[in-house]
This record gives sequence, structure tokens and C-alpha cells, in this order.
Amino acid sequence: MYKVVIAEDEKMIRKGLVTIVDQLVTDFTVIGEADNGERALELLAHDCPDVLLTDIRMPKCDGLSLIREARSYYPHVKIVIVSGHEEFTYAQQAIQHGVSRYLLKPIDRTEVVLAFDEIKRGLVEPEQEDHENHLIQQVDSYIKTHIDQDITLQAVAKLVHLHPTYFSQWFKNETGQNFSTYVTQKRLERAETLLHQTNLRVYEVARMSGYQSEKHFMKLFKKEKRCTPTQYRQGALL
Repeated sequence: MYKVVIAEDEKMIRKGLVTIVDQLVTDFTVIGEADNGERALELLAHDCPDVLLTDIRMPKCDGLSLIREARSYYPHVKIVIVSGHEEFTYAQQAIQHGVSRYLLKPIDRTEVVLAFDEIKRGLVEPEQEDHENHLIQQVDSYIKTHIDQDITLQAVAKLVHLHPTYFSQWFKNETGQNFSTYVTQKRLERAETLLHQTNLRVYEVARMSGYQSEKHFMKLFKKEKRCTPTQYRQGALL
């Protein structure tokens, strides 16, 4: 089920959009409502939606500012604008930021359904899959070259230009693992290689795999591999 956030300061219109999406649109559900742009940004950061449906004129942070922020931190989010006729010029500007569709008020339910059908097709396009694979390769390359150093989710999220919260959710969706678990797995793979191919002492293997504490490394290694590093090396040499 794809997740939708709706940002609209007019309560009656916002509730109407929620009803249309939840009752008439297949495979989408509204997970958050905002009556201003600032609240919408909070929902984007915490709930990682697939679609942002937003008005242009809103208090605190207008729709155009919201779209610019969304494009900077959440490039994969599909954006749909809801606009009045007098705001058409603003809608044209927003389209330059890569919004998927704009809908004119008063809302036409059929137009809403068609817009979401189009977005659903775009969410599974091969081009997007290629982009996702490229990001995973970037993350893997960074981990490999920094495997003996501290690797934080925030630093890697910045590398691929994603908000840390969004990156965390996206990474788990793509790999099936939490980021920290993934990094631990890569560190232990590095340690296994060093134990098998070198005569480095265990504390040296630990440091070159990103663990400053030999004790912590040995405890973690035994938990994951069900043997000590020394036993692993001896077994590999037999």
C-alpha cells in the first residue's frame, strides 16, 4: 500500500481529498494530514510517504517552498498540486520542480483517481529501479572505503542527498536490513577475509574492520559466527 500525505489549509477540501483517496483510489492510503507547509515537512520526515498532495497557498510554509524542500530531501516522493485557477502561474513554477500532476479546484474526483493511477505506474518504472540500484552502489562503495572508520547513517544519507529518516526507511525497503545491521555484516565480512588471508593479530583485524575494542569485536564475532576469530582462522586453514 502506497502512503499519501495531504497538505491543505482548507479543512473541508482536505477532508474531501482524504475521502477520495481512501475510498476511490486503489493501493494508496492517507497516513497524514497537514494544514500548513511546516507540518507537512514534519510528516515527510517521520512517515516517509510515497506521495505528497499539496495546496500552493498555505500558512507558515507555502506549497512552492514545501515542494523545494521535498525535492531536496525526498527526491523519490511523487508530488501532486491542488490549485485554484488564479494560481495557475504558481502551478507552472511548481511543475519545473518535477511535480507529477496538478489538479484544479474545485476538485474533480475522476481527475484525482486518474492522477493516482498515473503515479502508481511511475512508482514501478525501470528507470527508477536503475536509480535505486545506483544509490545502493554508492552506499556500498562508501562503506567499503570507510570500513575501518566510524560510519554513521547521517553521513551516508548526506552522501546520497536524502533526509536521514527517509534514507533509513528507504534502505530497509531496498535491502531488507536496517542500515546498522548491514554495516555490521560488511565489517564481519572484512574481518573474515583478513583472518583467512593474513597473519594479522586479532586486535589488528578488529581495527581494520572498524572495531576499536578487541573485546567488543570478539564478542560480536562469536555471537554472529558461533566461534571465536581464532577458531574461525584455524578452521579456514584446515
